Formats: sequence, structure tokens, C-alpha cells
Amino acid sequence: MESHSESQGSQLLTSADYEDFASGVSKFARVRAGLTPLLLGEVCLAIVLLLFISWLSSMMEAPRLYSISSIPIYGGLILALFFLSAYRRGAWIEGQPFLSEWARQRGWSFEPSPEDGALNAFSGRMLGLPGLIYQYPGHYDKVGASEKVVVRLELPVRGITAIHLRYRVHGDKPLMDSTYREIELESVEFNRMFRLEAGPAVSEVELRRLFDPETITFFLQSGADRLPSGFRLALENGVFFYITRGWVRPDTLAEIEKMLTQIEPFVRHLQALASARALA
Repeated sequence: MESHSESQGSQLLTSADYEDFASGVSKFARVRAGLTPLLLGEVCLAIVLLLFISWLSSMMEAPRLYSISSIPIYGGLILALFFLSAYRRGAWIEGQPFLSEWARQRGWSFEPSPEDGALNAFSGRMLGLPGLIYQYPGHYDKVGASEKVVVRLELPVRGITAIHLRYRVHGDKPLMDSTYREIELESVEFNRMFRLEAGPAVSEVELRRLFDPETITFFLQSGADRLPSGFRLALENGVFFYITRGWVRPDTLAEIEKMLTQIEPFVRHLQALASARALA
């Protein structure tokens, strides 16, 4: 990974540096930093709705659970959720200067809320390519909310316009895009461990050139040690994506750097393939 030239004479910031800084910030200070007019408006609206529902329930002789006497209980829960939300937002705001400086030392820029619900985005040259790293809301599954960390690199490879790779798991389903088809390579072990899918414009000949024996060996050896559970790798119309579960926060910066290390061999392989085809 490329570092900023100005930072060579000084030590790069790490998650441990943020832990030292954050240990001196009180919980009350974080709640105060996270208070916003929107949050205040939300809690006031919730209290008004609670009063209305309790009054309506008492008029309709509803169970005691919804009576006016239960207002203190529900009010306490609303306030607890309100302060928890304020605390989390305060911690997010508090970490932004640190993330900005961490990015600057590596020659990147930082944007807290770039677009479309994404958070804490780093942009700049990554592995020698124009890139972007950001956190994106995932979905709810058996283990709860699954936030995603996305690495996006500009990497056009002629002949490879749409491929997806992920672990093969029990109950796994094909991509929702019905134009994609599953491809099986010569390696039975690879086919058993991974699901490789390609768009209609990608030929199997091109895929086998991309997933040569050396690349297949890389993925097989990376399986348990390098690529985390739930990862997704894609190349779509000249853009390379690597997606895993996680967060972009001051305490996860080591994992962010590890993500680039994880995909570097495959990205180098794609770069070499793209350069060879550009010269052909």
C-alpha cells in the first residue's frame, strides 16, 4: 500500500493511537456531541405518539399494558434509545478528525458521508490504482446486522466485463441477475470451495486465462487464512470490487489495511493481464 511522502519522517497513526485518545473522552461528552435537532425532534414525536396511544387505549378500555400508568416505562425506554443513538453518533463524529488524518498520512482523502448511505469513505491511489474504500449498510441475517466494507478499484480488463466470486455455502443461491451463469474450472477443489459466476459477454476461454493454475492455487491456499467468511469479489465493467463484513472505524483500521493485503496478489495478476491485452 502506498504511503504519503510527508509521513515518512513521522510515525503513521494506528488504531492503538485512537484508543489512547478515546480513553480520555467521557461518555457524557460523546452523548453531547451526538445530540442533534433531528434526534430531539424524534424523541419528542415518540413521546407525543406514546401519549396519544395511551389515551386512545384508555378510552377503548384496552389492556393495562397500554394504559396511561405505563407511560413512565415506555418513556424511559424511549429516552434510553435516544441517549444510545446520541452516544453512537457522538462516537462517529469524534472519530472523523482521526480518520481524516489517518487517510492524509497515506495520501488519501476522507469523506464522512459520501453518497447513497455510505459512510467513512477513503479515496486515493490504492495498490497503484484509483480506489475507494467505504462502509455500506448490509442486511439483517441470523447474526444480526451485517455492515459491509467495500474496496473499489478502477481496473478495466479487456474481455472480462462481469464476474463474481464467493465461497460456496449450504443453501447458497445464484445471483439475482438471471443472465449470469455458473462456471466450473478444471479444479474440483476450487469448484467445491467457491462459486464463480460470469455475465453473458464473458467467454469460458477468457475465464480460464484469468483463473490459471497459479491463480487457482492462490485462492485455494487463501481459503481459510486470507479470505474471510462472506467475502465477495467482482469485476464489473472495469471496476474491481472486494466486499466483506465489517466497519470503517478508528478501531478497525488495521483490518482495512489487511483487506488490501488480502487482495493484492489477485489485483496484480489482473493488472498484468490488462497490460498484456492492452499491448496485444
